[in-house]
Amino acid sequence: MQIGVVGVSHKFATLEQRERLADLKSIPGCVVLSTCNRVEVYFSGDIPPVTIPHGYTLFGAACFSHLAAVAAGLDSQLFGETDIKRQVRIAYEEAEMLSVELHYLFQKSFKMAKEVRMHCAFQTRDVLEDTVFKLVDAFAGENPQLLFIGFSSVNRRLAAQWKKGTLVTQGGEGWKGIEVKGREELKRVHLYDAVIAATRADEYLVSKLEASGQTKLILDLSLPRVVDPRVGKQCLLLNIEQIGELAAKLQVNSQVEIEKAKNLIDSWVAGYLERFVSRRLMTCV
Repeated sequence: MQIGVVGVSHKFATLEQRERLADLKSIPGCVVLSTCNRVEVYFSGDIPPVTIPHGYTLFGAACFSHLAAVAAGLDSQLFGETDIKRQVRIAYEEAEMLSVELHYLFQKSFKMAKEVRMHCAFQTRDVLEDTVFKLVDAFAGENPQLLFIGFSSVNRRLAAQWKKGTLVTQGGEGWKGIEVKGREELKRVHLYDAVIAATRADEYLVSKLEASGQTKLILDLSLPRVVDPRVGKQCLLLNIEQIGELAAKLQVNSQVEIEKAKNLIDSWVAGYLERFVSRRLMTCV
């Protein structure tokens, strides 16, 4: 049974095009990976009935190498970023009715992603978070009032490092010194110097700012976006694609290390596929 992936990423589609696919529902027997940079469906057997414009379709070894590269952060806008492995694992664990081939594909891809980290010298600091800090420092002034929208992993990491601010989420008590409030606080967005949104919603959570407000900067890390683009007329508003482009410029990675990582994955994939085929043949004897 062949394995494959059909998908689209930041390399082939705009933010607006990816937003239209961000709410792609689960498909029995498939793994649906939906992140800020990509929407992909991994399958075995027939291609699933999904329409993904501006996309790509890969089979066999090409699919295997692609997933390993994705899990290792080699295919991310921020090269080598580590959060993607967590996102891939969640997508895999939430999938249902997977074939033996897909289980093998994902389990070995996680192993290869770990091995790449051990064998290749990539920039290890989180460039996205560094970029967020630099933007807030540059545009929000000293000792800014910060509002984090969403209890996502990136917002938790940012809030923990700042050790101050207000976190908007669906209920809850104070978290690590950060004041937690419900969505009614979104009516007072204009009282904060900087707003960082990293969450999921079916509609814009911030659609306008009060004219007398003090908000200087809004960073929308969400996909789909949760801040109306028209808010950009009232303050500096940057979406995940714009922030990613700025962050990518801060990265310094050796082209030699990049090629080394890709070559390692291709060689490991060839070995894993050979062993998998051999085992299946032995079970049939």
